[in-house]
Amino acid sequence: KYKSFWNYNTASENFFKALKLNPENDAAFYELAQISIIKKEDLNIAFEYASKAAEISPNNIWYKQLQAEIMLEKKSYNVAAKIYENIIKIQPHNPEHLYELARINLLMGDYNNAVKIYDKIEAIIGVTEAISMQKQSIYIFLNKTQKAINEIENLIKSFPDELKYQTMLGDLFIEIGNYNNAMKIFTQIKSDEPMQEEVDF
Repeated sequence: KYKSFWNYNTASENFFKALKLNPENDAAFYELAQISIIKKEDLNIAFEYASKAAEISPNNIWYKQLQAEIMLEKKSYNVAAKIYENIIKIQPHNPEHLYELARINLLMGDYNNAVKIYDKIEAIIGVTEAISMQKQSIYIFLNKTQKAINEIENLIKSFPDELKYQTMLGDLFIEIGNYNNAMKIFTQIKSDEPMQEEVDF
């Protein structure tokens, strides 16, 4: 109720009172952590509160996510990654947690591990354009051209009626200078779809 009226000082006082009555009140620690963030207090204090909440209730995902959020704000990406690895142990089949861990790995510059995580997501939800294109971008950045090609080919196999993926593959061949393969693909596209615009090489 106090938080609703933006009276964070009063709210904090009440949560501290709650902790005097019950030092194991995980919800109170969690709320104190959130208030510390909103009031732009020391993030270390906020992390301490969030960690205490997570210690009392180790399977509470919200508490761990708040810990990770604080560490990301501090740019402590390694710590945030470890927290999300712990979250995934609790909920291994939740793709949202894996997405966030992949994002953190990208922030750390660990592109190979990010790809492995995207592979795990695909094992759960199947092939999607978003993940395949993300992996393709990583492979191009890492100069792993064949793997980038494989990602688009996998999209074509998974969604054979989607002409845009064949076009993407042709565009990729042009980008890497493989004009012969690009011409073959666009010729095939034109054959399959006569109304498709010609590609200007």
